[in-house]
Amino acid sequence: MPFDYEDIIGLAPLSSPPPEWTGATPSTNWSSTPIQSEPTSLHFPFRYSPGGPVPKTPSKKQRPPTIYLRHSPIQPRSDPLSPFCDLRNSPIVDNVAGVSATAESPSPRRLRTFVAQPDEDEPEGPLQQPDFGTEKEHDRQFSQAQSAKEWPAQDAIAEKHSVFAWLVDILNEHRYSWGEFILFMSGPRAQNKQERYRGFFANPTLVMQVLDTWVSSQNSRSGRQTVQDWAIWYLEKVVNKEAHAITKSGLLRSTNKPQGEAFVMDFDYLQLSRTIMEACPIMTQLMRAFATTTRQKTHLTEQNMRLGTSLFVLLGDRSQKNSYQKQILGLYLYASGAQRQVMSVLAEVGLCGSYPSIVGNESRKQEVHRPDEDAPPILPSCERGDGLLKRLSLANRAHVRDLASETELGIAYDNMNLVNKIAEQIIGRKDSQENGTCATAFPLFDARREDMQTQDLLASLDKAPPLSIQDILLSQEENAFLERYLQHCILEIVVLHGGASFERFREGVFTSVPESDEKIELHKTDIYPLPAMNIDESSITGNADVLDTVRKELGKHLDSPLTMETVDIIFGDQLSMSRSRSVTGNRVGHDNPRRTHINTIEAPGFFYYLMNLTSGIFETHFGDPSLGARDPASLSSHNITLDRKPVTKTSPPPYRVARDLIFVSLYARVLHCLEIITDCDSLDEYAEKHQEKPHFPNLANYDVAEVYRRFVKPQVVADLRRERNKQQMQRKDPAGKESAAGLTGTESLPLDLRQPAGDMVLENAVLFNRDALSLFAFTKSIKEADSGLIIILIKLFALAYRGMHRPKYSLECLIQIHNLTHIWPKALRRIVTMNWLLNPTGRTRSFVPVDLVQEHLIYWIKIIYSAQGSNASLEWLEKVTPCINTLRHLATQLNSKLGSKQGNKHQTPKLDNDIRELVKSLRMHRVYIKQNGRTLDGAAAEVPNVVSLGFQQLAGPLRNYNTMFERMRLRRRMTPLIGDPIIPREVTGAPMADVAAHADAASAIANATDIDKNKPHKAFVSSGPANRCQDSSEGEGEEEDYDSYFDQSVDLFLFLDTAEEFSLDI
Repeated sequence: MPFDYEDIIGLAPLSSPPPEWTGATPSTNWSSTPIQSEPTSLHFPFRYSPGGPVPKTPSKKQRPPTIYLRHSPIQPRSDPLSPFCDLRNSPIVDNVAGVSATAESPSPRRLRTFVAQPDEDEPEGPLQQPDFGTEKEHDRQFSQAQSAKEWPAQDAIAEKHSVFAWLVDILNEHRYSWGEFILFMSGPRAQNKQERYRGFFANPTLVMQVLDTWVSSQNSRSGRQTVQDWAIWYLEKVVNKEAHAITKSGLLRSTNKPQGEAFVMDFDYLQLSRTIMEACPIMTQLMRAFATTTRQKTHLTEQNMRLGTSLFVLLGDRSQKNSYQKQILGLYLYASGAQRQVMSVLAEVGLCGSYPSIVGNESRKQEVHRPDEDAPPILPSCERGDGLLKRLSLANRAHVRDLASETELGIAYDNMNLVNKIAEQIIGRKDSQENGTCATAFPLFDARREDMQTQDLLASLDKAPPLSIQDILLSQEENAFLERYLQHCILEIVVLHGGASFERFREGVFTSVPESDEKIELHKTDIYPLPAMNIDESSITGNADVLDTVRKELGKHLDSPLTMETVDIIFGDQLSMSRSRSVTGNRVGHDNPRRTHINTIEAPGFFYYLMNLTSGIFETHFGDPSLGARDPASLSSHNITLDRKPVTKTSPPPYRVARDLIFVSLYARVLHCLEIITDCDSLDEYAEKHQEKPHFPNLANYDVAEVYRRFVKPQVVADLRRERNKQQMQRKDPAGKESAAGLTGTESLPLDLRQPAGDMVLENAVLFNRDALSLFAFTKSIKEADSGLIIILIKLFALAYRGMHRPKYSLECLIQIHNLTHIWPKALRRIVTMNWLLNPTGRTRSFVPVDLVQEHLIYWIKIIYSAQGSNASLEWLEKVTPCINTLRHLATQLNSKLGSKQGNKHQTPKLDNDIRELVKSLRMHRVYIKQNGRTLDGAAAEVPNVVSLGFQQLAGPLRNYNTMFERMRLRRRMTPLIGDPIIPREVTGAPMADVAAHADAASAIANATDIDKNKPHKAFVSSGPANRCQDSSEGEGEEEDYDSYFDQSVDLFLFLDTAEEFSLDI
């Protein structure tokens, strides 16, 4: 069997055979031929016994062939490798078969292997097998034959060990250490490189075995320690180079990152961890080996994040410049409302930045105000010691200024009250309240500057006609569209809250929503909070200061003509918008036009519209709690049925509580009305009749339409009340007193007068359906961003608010109707209707009112980021408010990627049980089944039709509004005391009016208003019903005409969406 070359290379020689291998002395029975010259030879035999230990005097037949080793002559000391030679090209001898193979070698000095010539008495060739005479002998011989198969492997190992031992003796004989030889072979000589790689490093397993042996228990303790010290020293150099490369690259250097929102928005914890681990592979491998067991190797995602965190901490200790991750985590803790002490502890252990590095020290440099007070302030530059919050704040403010110079921005603002409570009051320390203002800017969607020119607005304003009743009433097309939309709302309520039987109709509901031509395109709105202002905007002058401060913050010079070129659109609640208009009203015609804010238009904030509509519906339909179950259609009765917290009219509940009660009551009523229409005992029975999907049009077009006709249209209420009023009038004598029969009994009355007419419970229930459905529709239209429907509903709310005793919001609706109809140019009107709803998320059905976005900002400022103690001031909020969106984004990002799942947020609670209880109550009291003569006691027994009532009260407010509008138009034509006229003469085409002309024009426009508080509009008279009451007087007939026209021809309804569209918990 040939020797394995790899087993021979590098082994040390033996000067003589070990005594345990053979008991004989070296034999001279051998011959060889030298390669170059006759060398001085050293030889010895190897003898093996295949059957066991070598006997002391083995026989010739049992002894295997003898192998002799020969080496070249010893060279001078200058060539330390002369005793050794290349064994790879040596003659190979197969000891079993006797076959020899020789390869040429360029080296003249080689260790040769020879087969000894056997003695004459020994037979040549392989051993002869003896005859097996007995079975016992056969077993013995078979065992020896099996052992003979292991001879070649044992021969190779034995010869390898002998060669290695012999080489060691050669080194010792010439006083060379084994270490010197290893160092020589590891040197830079070219031929050593080839031998080193071919003989050692080409076999990685062999390298690992050698190193493992050096650090194993087979080596001495000092040897193991030496190898371990070198390995540690080497790893120190490697990981130090990795850390130096990361620090030099600036990957974790916060000063290299872009300032502003990008500093936070571009941060990805997992990606940054992977980048650091890829740049530090050795350190990562060491830490992973330290932290990982065999079972944990299958779960490396969380471990990678922890290893990355450890690398962040260690790199931060290496250099303070590697602080990007620390500052982000410190900013996250601040954004989450962590206390300073918590941040200090975590910063001490190296997990986050310190509190001063986030918040900074007291500002030593304030904004630089130019001598010109009308110029925008110069933003201060960042200095050493400024915290991360201040740097982010200044960067965000600079970004908003750049954005304002490139595009047009919308502005929303509202007041913010901060209450500082003192636990232990002393002189000079007591509870106090600071009144400030915060504002938000956002880019206007699809707005061009050429469509927002101030001159176009002023020209349109000067030519606009007064507001008329025809502008408020709905056209035939608007009525038809609103009716379809309300029916679809009923359908959506049935499908979403009717149970599992209606789930198959869900897709059809959301794909069949009626849409107007003015629906806002889906887009995402970027929000930019502005610094908080230490200005009380509760007054007219405060609003003027707020508008001036906002313009200067956006980089506009108040005295520059460029400031007046384009229109500024502002949003807010009714009070803020009213006082903003008062600023213009007080200054126009007197002050410089650039100070009158004549280029400012006030757009509506629909969140406050929703709150006032909700509170009005709640008060209107609350009922008398003392009646209890005798008034089963009232909200007070439903509140008791649902076992909710008691509420009263004088102490109304919060907006969200009232809205939830209205909606759950609406859902139950709609489902109960569908049961009545379909003549089914339950909706499950109705669903069984419509098992197939093609029956969806049947539900949408017939059943829902019938529910709308019988239980939503106010015509039903008008008919019932007309019957009751007519019967009451017929029971009276001509003098207007009750007849004797009316006092004692009904025996003498005609048959049609004996049974009382009307049903107050049903009347109130139908009006509730109309009003609550209007709230639902308004919410739904906001969420779906249908501006066309919102405009229709604003016209209805102009009447409904007045009927609910909310005259300020009714006037606000009139102003918006006038702006949308006559004042704003067409292009500007489109810009307003495309931007009075925002979509911060960019998702469908996620639009929210502008003022709601502002309220959320105030919530975050007051609850989360308001400082405590001596730092609680508006100066502090001025620094932190521009960072609100950045902090919220950071908190949301880290919570979603690294935090634990804490359930779905803003999930609507299941209303199945509540709806079931209300349906049971409605069914038991037969609320929606007509019962003649069912009446209620008390002053609030009969719920008014708020839309009809508001129309009756509209005459005076409409006349007053038109008078005010005309006076303001004439004042805008006047030449002010300071500055140029607002509207040039060539625009108006008429001479400038004087003060006397104002009064004449105002009187003329008041007299020209075609509506009187005691007479219906001419359109109502001409379109009224033909069958008027014959017995009524002229005034009564006109009033009846007035009401019936509204009830029959003008369906002024209102509506809103399902439970949980927005986060309105403020």
